Amino acid sequence: MKINFYFLNLKITFSIYLKTKLIMKKTFLTISAALCLFFTSCEKQDDSVTPEIDSNQSLNNEIVLDFIDIMNESDNKTKVIDLLSKNSLPVSLETLFSTEISSKKSVPFVDNIQRTRNSNNLESYEFWLQANKSITNFDNVLVAIAPENAENLEHITAFDLQGNKTLLDAKQAPDVPVIVIEKNGFYALQLRSQAMNASLKKAGLQSKGAHTFDTYSSFEKASLETTKLDRIELRDDEEPWIKGGAEIYAITSGIRDTNNSPELKVIPMYYLDHDDQAYYPNQILLFWDEYKYQAANIQLFEQDSNYNYRDLLSIIIDGVAQIAGTLSGQSWVNALGTIGSAIINALPDSWLTDDDDYVDSFYTIEKNKSYNNYYGASGNAKVNMSPFTVLEN
Repeated sequence: MKINFYFLNLKITFSIYLKTKLIMKKTFLTISAALCLFFTSCEKQDDSVTPEIDSNQSLNNEIVLDFIDIMNESDNKTKVIDLLSKNSLPVSLETLFSTEISSKKSVPFVDNIQRTRNSNNLESYEFWLQANKSITNFDNVLVAIAPENAENLEHITAFDLQGNKTLLDAKQAPDVPVIVIEKNGFYALQLRSQAMNASLKKAGLQSKGAHTFDTYSSFEKASLETTKLDRIELRDDEEPWIKGGAEIYAITSGIRDTNNSPELKVIPMYYLDHDDQAYYPNQILLFWDEYKYQAANIQLFEQDSNYNYRDLLSIIIDGVAQIAGTLSGQSWVNALGTIGSAIINALPDSWLTDDDDYVDSFYTIEKNKSYNNYYGASGNAKVNMSPFTVLEN
């Protein structure tokens, strides 16, 4: 009964708020009308109320319609669909317009769309095709742009190649093919991962000798002892279809030296797209020569298009930096747990409640130990991991 009274009070409060807001609005319109009668310059003013326009949606619509205009030229439609249907990864804006599309409108389109990016957040436009494998006829293909607040929408705005607007269910993938334009996807994660690691080094939370994941050529040792991710499956990533596969990344953490200095690294997991599906990446997650002790943490996150990655990184760095000075003198096991907890505690509260941005944590993963059907602390990810030695050629 307490819960019912709570919602009843909430409903009454909200109703009073709406009535008050309506009265204020009517009062404002009345005053405006009076002023118009007083000032002759207002005599011809239209007294109709113009609805608020979603500037982001308006801009997205403009981008989509400009792209459709180019698609309708010559054989561009066929070229684009062939390229997108053959690629398992999204196609970058630069690749699409440098190798496939031929149009005088391409240069101004690329220039205009690039100006809409938030360069501070390392956004990067890409194109991909949402379609069932059974679809062979693309005459009714639609084009849509992934909105930043897709998780909160009931409908996605799309257009056919004649420029007609249609609304698609935001939760259920459509049964017609859709070319999706996105700026917070695969290539954005690639850029942000590199930038985040650079920032961790600058903040002193990643050693200069930490191994990169772009190439193995920088490894100097004859052999490297690592832990490899053999299999992973997510229970629920809750990613809307318009945003394609989930962009998952890992933050690994361990102890660097006898002072218990934190060692952090960001590792993109590009292949990890959908929930309830097993992946077998054989991806190295831990290089044990980077740590003083034989245990480390692995925590999984999903890229959040509504949260600037620089702000997120600043939060994590500040959170770990605050506890870094307290780690010296602790047992390394306690220090390792404190670092993992500091990362989680620093996150926005929404990430730990109804959002899907925090995925799971694997604490105190040990060197030379295999893990099979091993669940994370939140039970949202299940992994197989095994020791792996990288040998020099």
